Amino acid sequence: MSPRILAAALAAAAALQPATAATPAYNVTALPQFANTTQYSLNRWGQAIGVSGATTAPLLWTPSVANGASGTVLDLSKQPGYPGNLNPGLKGIPTAINDRGQIVGNANAISGGDGNGTISWLWTPETLNSTTGVLHGAKGSVTAFAAFSTSSGTAAEYPAWINNLGQITGHGAYYNPVVFNPSTANSGTGTWTADTSVGVGWAFFVNDAGQFAGSAYGGTLPTDGPYYPFLQTGFNGFQTGGVISSPSWSANATVQGLNQLGDVIVDAVPAGGSEIHGFLYKNGVATDVGNNAETFVNAINDSDMIVGNYIPAGGALPFINTGGTVFELSTLVPATVDGAPFTVLASGGASAINDKGQIIISGTAAAGEAVFILTPAAMIIGKQPKITLGAIHTVSGGYTRKVTIKNTTGNTLTGPVSVVLDNLNSNVVLTSRNGNTAFAGPAGSPYQTVSTANMAKNAAASATLTFIALNPAAITFTTRALAGPATP
Repeated sequence: MSPRILAAALAAAAALQPATAATPAYNVTALPQFANTTQYSLNRWGQAIGVSGATTAPLLWTPSVANGASGTVLDLSKQPGYPGNLNPGLKGIPTAINDRGQIVGNANAISGGDGNGTISWLWTPETLNSTTGVLHGAKGSVTAFAAFSTSSGTAAEYPAWINNLGQITGHGAYYNPVVFNPSTANSGTGTWTADTSVGVGWAFFVNDAGQFAGSAYGGTLPTDGPYYPFLQTGFNGFQTGGVISSPSWSANATVQGLNQLGDVIVDAVPAGGSEIHGFLYKNGVATDVGNNAETFVNAINDSDMIVGNYIPAGGALPFINTGGTVFELSTLVPATVDGAPFTVLASGGASAINDKGQIIISGTAAAGEAVFILTPAAMIIGKQPKITLGAIHTVSGGYTRKVTIKNTTGNTLTGPVSVVLDNLNSNVVLTSRNGNTAFAGPAGSPYQTVSTANMAKNAAASATLTFIALNPAAITFTTRALAGPATP
């Protein structure tokens, strides 16, 4: 295969844009106990955290199977070790959850804690979630962290993020950056370290590679702002190195998210502009993610799918940017949920997205429902069917490979049923593909329909994958199956 033909095929593949689904792209699960607040998030497996609308307690919702549509709620304030003597008007706020099921947050005590009555805490399930999605959210225990000493007195840590190793970041008193390094991975024992020479914004993140991102001022930076966004490896004081700069924006930029690849989302005023825009900062390049409109970004996943609110003429609209294309989420959801008209709210908007493409969003439907999980409709939840690949064959103009899906899930699979080729070698083109994933993460992976009809238990269907590649050894990928009528 000549490099010129391959390059042309790659260009054609890049031009393929995800189409708006003919049926709703998302199914909707209500979290009726959750209050309509921006203090919620979710992990890779679809566990969600929020605040109770009735009791103001921190809550954990765990699906019955990973990324499932039904589940149970746990009141974290009733777990062993949770701080007592609580303010009934705000018992606690969970701020972040990792994939192992650990949760960090704050409790508001009538007495004790720091000068604001705040106590920081970590909840750890009795058994950590497995790395393949076996969930353990029924019970656990809480570690209440002692306030640490600063030059201005004692302060709680105000956790903002926790990575999958149990490393925690926070902003402490006067917004000083702080980090908790556990003595062993995912333990509640360890050491908090504060950098009292630097002020930092409310958003402060850490990924599993030990990259830290946040927004700082102070130290060797101007003490009265504006905020400067940072991305650096290791916690070594934000007054040295790590500043993210771009000619695309002016000063006073704030980091709003960090993924495992080190990609950052930033709210900033564009150079020469006057309103906030959301940017993706990747490999040193900043890209406006909101159609060059006033935009606030809230979360990013490892496929660079980004959610937030953009504000064109007529009001705020929750959106998703996937594969570089912006979709209004209100156009991708069903008209009714639980028998009532479903409306996506601009207030709070879309605040979290996980690697499977699930989103947490504010909305209204039946009485008392305010927070919802959007799950891509083209998604196989729980057990995957069996996928078998045949040998690679050379044909005129490329290569072919047979793929067979056997429904070993124990349930009927709703058609169409497709095979997705994740991590396909960037120098290989799947010319027989039906499209690229847009909503069911990872986004941007080519998929090919194997069966247009429903597949009963133990039924099998096959298709032929056709590739353009320099040689057969270059055809490398991983597979997953998706099922459902919506665009994946």
